[in-house]
Amino acid sequence: MKTLFAALLTLALPLRAAWPCAGGNALHNGMGDVTGPDEPEVLWQGTTFNTLFGCQIYIWNDYLATMRFQTVNVSPTVVYDLETGQELWNLDLTGPNSRTMPIGFRDGALYIVNYQENGGGDTVYAYDPATGVMLWKADALVRFSIAHMASFTSEGDLVLPSNTHVHRIDRASGATVWSTPRNIPNTGAEYLCVTEDRVYGFEGFLNTDKKLVAYDLATGQKLYETAALSGHGDQEVPLMADGQGRVFVIRDGTGEVRAYEDTGSGFTLIWTAATATAADGVGSTANFGAGPDGTLYFVGASGSTLVRLDPNTGAVLNESPVLAENMDPRITVAVDGTLFVTDGIAAGGRLHALSPDLDVLWQESFPFNYYSGPALGYPGYLAMTGNGTNLVVYKAQGAGTGPGSPSGNLAVFPNPVSTVVHVQGTVEGTNLRVLDTAGRTVLTATGSHELTLDVSGLPAGVYTVLAEHAGEIESRRVVVVR
Repeated sequence: MKTLFAALLTLALPLRAAWPCAGGNALHNGMGDVTGPDEPEVLWQGTTFNTLFGCQIYIWNDYLATMRFQTVNVSPTVVYDLETGQELWNLDLTGPNSRTMPIGFRDGALYIVNYQENGGGDTVYAYDPATGVMLWKADALVRFSIAHMASFTSEGDLVLPSNTHVHRIDRASGATVWSTPRNIPNTGAEYLCVTEDRVYGFEGFLNTDKKLVAYDLATGQKLYETAALSGHGDQEVPLMADGQGRVFVIRDGTGEVRAYEDTGSGFTLIWTAATATAADGVGSTANFGAGPDGTLYFVGASGSTLVRLDPNTGAVLNESPVLAENMDPRITVAVDGTLFVTDGIAAGGRLHALSPDLDVLWQESFPFNYYSGPALGYPGYLAMTGNGTNLVVYKAQGAGTGPGSPSGNLAVFPNPVSTVVHVQGTVEGTNLRVLDTAGRTVLTATGSHELTLDVSGLPAGVYTVLAEHAGEIESRRVVVVR
């Protein structure tokens, strides 16, 4: 079975936009590669599976997966058809305190953890998203919180935490590629960011100093770390990388964003900026967002707004109106810069759509959206869940692609990329343009159903790939790393 699965993965190139993991990608910057709905018009809603609160949604091609938390012993993963809402299959693994928690999609597999909080580690499985057939069981045991999920290399391998190690797991077999020691304080600090050649995460026990650490992606070797970072004993707030050598962190209890530069031999602190000032800081459900121009989004110093920060200085560029008191935002950014944000609030929880400069576009009620976060899917659908049977997919009105577009199936990979990017799903006569953040055309090409672009001469940064044909345009965002 493993040999067959490896062969299928070779063919299973990403065909459509996806939300494969929390934060949208391995950098965990909230960036999607399609636009979202202009207004909250429902495509489908409702499910037969109840939940006490919203859990993270994952989207890959035509599949949507999420956990429906009913009790600590009854919390199945349910897989739906993205376009129709049809329930395709569900899985409820057994065991004490056993939750069946999806942790991400990638290359024809849905990855699920039997989440038990038993102290010894949890088991990871790969399943066929179409049939629910198990493909493999990983060798290594892992550790996750309910809010933080898988990271993937550009080849599709999983990079996962355990109580004592970081593991790289082979996507085709579940075998451990490498395993390196790491100490973490508690649930929440497992979160890892993956770039083309680095893994970033926190180290430190509950009663010892916390440090930001860089590991070599190819070997797992620990490379270097920051000095001790002041703050609480735990570390629940996640980190974010930009793919260009910068890492953004918030130490629990400090109310401060820190921006570090990875110099290749160590970390240099670039700037600090104030964020939420609540006694415990922001919670473990929050995440950063990044716009197409590289600007950062996070909760503001009052804990009730979002702010937009200059990535070079940390200066506040814009601030939203009050969205919710003491919110823990999960931020999704569409390719046009529109933000879709959940607030992590109980009875009064909402989904907020915001412009890039943080004006409110529309809002929808989603009570108890704690761990959900908005998820984008091809061709611009937006999925969201709260408590009860409240699972909604919004239409892709005016979004990204549609009938008569260059293909309705545009894929750009690998992403992030350092040398050659493949563009798949175009049609004969499609014109491609690559734009920088200033809107300047830096590369062009013309071709048919699959093209390659050499980006080795471009500076590191975020670029937009535009595919134009017969007056219709599709766009995808790509991160070039060095």
